[in-house]
Amino acid sequence: MSHLTTDIPQLIILPADYLILHEEVDTRRVEPLVDRLQVDGFLKNPPVAAPIGCLPGCQGRHVILDGANRTTALWKLKAPHHLVQAVDYGEVELDTWGHLVTGIPHQAFTQTLVDVGLDLEPATRDDARRQLARREIAASITEPDGSVFVLRGSGSLGPETELLRRVISVYNGRSVFHRVKSDRITDLLNLYDNVTALIRFPSYVPEEITHLADDGYKLPTGITRHIIHGRALRVNLPLSLLMDERRTTEEKNEWLRNWSKQKLACREIRYYQESTFLFDE
Repeated sequence: MSHLTTDIPQLIILPADYLILHEEVDTRRVEPLVDRLQVDGFLKNPPVAAPIGCLPGCQGRHVILDGANRTTALWKLKAPHHLVQAVDYGEVELDTWGHLVTGIPHQAFTQTLVDVGLDLEPATRDDARRQLARREIAASITEPDGSVFVLRGSGSLGPETELLRRVISVYNGRSVFHRVKSDRITDLLNLYDNVTALIRFPSYVPEEITHLADDGYKLPTGITRHIIHGRALRVNLPLSLLMDERRTTEEKNEWLRNWSKQKLACREIRYYQESTFLFDE
């Protein structure tokens, strides 16, 4: 732990309409976030955003990499400005989560996928892994008995995104799914009960994410995993600053710069380099 061993995160206040999403929001989480923001009176953890077509920190459009629900909650509150942590997308690790679906009988789950018009092809785990790596399929589905199926995409980002939304609509809201990294369902059966299936998705690159967002497409929630080194947490910025309609963007950013200087002077900003597991989330 150190007070200052690295550059501090780049925090910036942007007009609300400068922000776009690359993934759908979890509507079940947005309203509680709205209530919490109003009760607490501050924004605890700022969303992370990357600029589109300009350098980090510019007064231009940004795509939200992490924090779609918080951004949507602030939109619902009609905040004219949002606080974000601006990052260079080239310095962010972009990975993909798998979805471990639980609580649905796997035969009924597979039949529902067929009923909504999804064409599943049998495959081996190794073949599915290779095809995902080569972006030849939109997703792979592994059942608890080891059976593997693949879902072929259209080869185009937009239609493939719509296809993934249809897949996830089969279980999102109807069961509990967990974001996981392992692609071996046998490793997960010892950790989770009532496993239905493991869904794996292809990897993306930053240009694809910004292109999708720019074209108005949104990936289903819980697929992309952005690893931000030097994440800004527990900022606790007063909500009243973001809600103030009289002050300009420039005035609010000047306030933010002075606020950050005071935090540094009082040694209130700490940097933790270690990876951590939180057991109270």
